[in-house]
Amino acid sequence: MKCGVLSFIVMNILIFIALDFILCSEISTGPHSYFLFGWIDLDRKFNHGHFQWSVQGFDLSGLMSVVLISSLLTLALSKALKSLI
Repeated sequence: MKCGVLSFIVMNILIFIALDFILCSEISTGPHSYFLFGWIDLDRKFNHGHFQWSVQGFDLSGLMSVVLISSLLTLALSKALKSLI
């Protein structure tokens, strides 16, 4: 695998994570905390001294949208950085 391909993949993953943090919202209702991303809804519940996580919802089209947007942003950023060098 070329170094350029590996750096593109790593940059794409980092931008995907950044987009998830931008889209993230939290709703707290006492012992429950709901983390809502653009494509997955997580429920964190405090029970008997430890946290339990469960998936409340999953949206495949939302996941595909975030993956596509992060790929396009990565491609644009890599083209812009190559033109500077």
